[in-house]
Amino acid sequence: MKSAPKHLWVRPAPSLDPAKGLLQFGHHVWPCILGKNGITCQKQEGDMKTPSGRFRLLYGYFRKERTGLITSQLPIKPINEAMGWCDDPHNSNYNRPITLPFESSHEKMNREDRLYDLVVVMDHNYTNRIKNRGSAVFFHLTAEKSYTAGCVAVSPNIMKFLLPQLSQETEMIIQP
Repeated sequence: MKSAPKHLWVRPAPSLDPAKGLLQFGHHVWPCILGKNGITCQKQEGDMKTPSGRFRLLYGYFRKERTGLITSQLPIKPINEAMGWCDDPHNSNYNRPITLPFESSHEKMNREDRLYDLVVVMDHNYTNRIKNRGSAVFFHLTAEKSYTAGCVAVSPNIMKFLLPQLSQETEMIIQP
């Protein structure tokens, strides 16, 4: 039996729009969207750029009421109303999941725009956090948006195809 590929490769698309990218998994290549300002080797909080590098996939979240049950080799759990993500570099919870309400700057995981109906946390500035190096850099859904704030996003159909094949051994390799 042939084993599944262990890498998701991301690169800019041949386009003048820096937010357009290509994602490759094995022999499959799909369009993806990137940060509004493209890919960078020097990610900074709020720069609207997707960081380049190799990032292990850690775990995921899903909106059960919108997606139904999800199959993945990644640890994955349902999102609830109290889930958020701290994006305040001055807070000790920077780039960590938090419980709402939360006084510092944060993202709400239970979003109306469907971006996080399926979302995977990448090991960008997570295991070894550095203040201002970027937070909430996820692999998530496009939700009809034309760019992200620094994440990598794909259509729901692509994500549903990929999730059962992804594990904590999978790396996303983002090339500038």
